[in-house]
Amino acid sequence: MKPKGFPITFDTGSGEEETVWAYSKPLGLEYNKELPIKILVDKDGHGRDIGIKVGWIMKAVNGRDITQYEKYEDVLHVMREEVGKLPGGVPLTFIVGGGNSTEEKTVWACRAPLGLKYHQDLPVTVSEVEDESHADELGIEVGWVLKSCNYKDVYNKANFAEVNKVLHEEMKHL
Repeated sequence: MKPKGFPITFDTGSGEEETVWAYSKPLGLEYNKELPIKILVDKDGHGRDIGIKVGWIMKAVNGRDITQYEKYEDVLHVMREEVGKLPGGVPLTFIVGGGNSTEEKTVWACRAPLGLKYHQDLPVTVSEVEDESHADELGIEVGWVLKSCNYKDVYNKANFAEVNKVLHEEMKHL
């Protein structure tokens, strides 16, 4: 279940328009500080998760045609206003499929407690998902292996204490 969000429409540079839905903050977008607003950097964040690409030029935010604005500051105000309405969240990226799978799935935790359990060994693998918990709503399944929490690697940590510290620090944001 995804929280409510808003659409952002881009010119992809190939003559096509692409509309994506933002449903959590931060978006993690880096763009030029002038009009038209062009995405400059592809970095970890909700923007990447929803498919925003480097080089795309922003055209509309929640139905507002921003190509009509004359000042960068006015567009920035619209973005801040809309993003400010979004719930915060912590992205959790899992390796799914078991075995030697490389398939990943990112879910956005919006509240604590999650309602999942795991053993104190590495890699952190979901051993139980409580019925009707937030983890259950997010579709997290037993056997999924936690790769990152809020884009911080926990899969390659050397010991469980390091992983536990990252999890507790990042989940405080909820």
